[in-house]
Amino acid sequence: MLDLLKNKVLQTPKIDTHEHILDRESVLRRGADIVQLISNSYVMLDLLSAGLPEDLLFSGDREKAWNAIREHWRHVALTEFSKTVPLFLQGLYGVDRREWLDKEYDSLSRLVERAYSQEDWICSIMKGKCKIAVSILDNYWGVGAPLYDERCFVPALRIDPFVLGKNYKTLYPENQNTHTSVEEIARSWNHPLDSFDDYLRLIDVAVSKYLNELSCPAIKLCVAYERSLLFDFVGQDEARDIFSKSDPSLGELKKLQDYYMHYVLRICERDGIPLQIHTGFLARTKDMLVNSNPEYLNQIFIEYPKVKFSLFHLGYPWSDAAISFAKMFSNVYLDFCWLPVLSKAICREYLLRSLEMVPWNKIMWGGDVERVEDAYSATVLTTDVLAEILARKIENEEIDVEMAYDIVDGIMYKNAAKFYRRLDFDRYLSKLVEYERTVNEENR
Repeated sequence: MLDLLKNKVLQTPKIDTHEHILDRESVLRRGADIVQLISNSYVMLDLLSAGLPEDLLFSGDREKAWNAIREHWRHVALTEFSKTVPLFLQGLYGVDRREWLDKEYDSLSRLVERAYSQEDWICSIMKGKCKIAVSILDNYWGVGAPLYDERCFVPALRIDPFVLGKNYKTLYPENQNTHTSVEEIARSWNHPLDSFDDYLRLIDVAVSKYLNELSCPAIKLCVAYERSLLFDFVGQDEARDIFSKSDPSLGELKKLQDYYMHYVLRICERDGIPLQIHTGFLARTKDMLVNSNPEYLNQIFIEYPKVKFSLFHLGYPWSDAAISFAKMFSNVYLDFCWLPVLSKAICREYLLRSLEMVPWNKIMWGGDVERVEDAYSATVLTTDVLAEILARKIENEEIDVEMAYDIVDGIMYKNAAKFYRRLDFDRYLSKLVEYERTVNEENR
């Protein structure tokens, strides 16, 4: 039964709700080699946590960095992050998962370089290996001009630059520019930022551009890396006064950000745009984890009943709260994106709790990775977890096979197709079918 369910998940067309996958040109600029590939993978967080010197990793001496990675790998070999690497090396590059650490830098890097010499490499994995009809892309490093393959991806609007505000410097690393600042976006769109009204109009322009020009299905909020998810109500007059100050206090800046966030929420309410929210674990070696507690969002769930919210990562380590919100509120949904990559055991536990507490038509999935290779691993790990849970439910006679198949279809694409109503799934599904037909014809 387990193998039958795994095959069902793998063969089901998918809507991947969340990715950060780098386009091929960006990968080639950074370097298509094994060190860069691992550097873009979450296992790098574990390696740095285990003591791998960051300056050595990014020194430019790739062979030395590769040897350092191999030296430190034994300390991270049991983490789920580490398991994604041998999984994609074997599944995509044909390297035995038991022997890859014995390979030299040059031999592995040649495989990566050869793969990225193929213009269709990313699409061949997303559609060919993972059967993903479309993935919603959070292009946080290029909000003003997102780069993506329209056959595989559609962009969400990363709203963070507009919420954090002008002249914002990051919390961790301290006092650095964000990946995309609101000033950069305004310059690229030739939009003024002189007045408070200019600023609000820029938010309107951003939403309009993404909805009308890029077929954007959602707004993505990820400010928990920089501040808490508690957004208090602030009046417009007070926000306008703070905007006009040359040196506002930290408390005043939070109030201004809170106002911007409620402005965005009113847009979501008016236009029926769902809001994706990063909750829970933060992918950094230094940050304020408590900022991402989904319990801070309770009030806005009440204040905006017409806005649909998707709580990413099941809010782990506050998953019980996230699950409870999805049970209580008809407008709150769950997405276990990234959780199978963080830990299959944790994902198995909390996805099981989700299915036992929340209607399954409110649960979605995604990869949440930067490299397409990791998207493959995320798909395999998600398949394992979902199939294992449903197999157990069938064995316990709680559901039959037909119901299990319905749940797979729901979690892998139907729930997302309904939640993201602007997403033309039928069009992407036809593209997937066309892609598969073309590949089959070429392989005859």
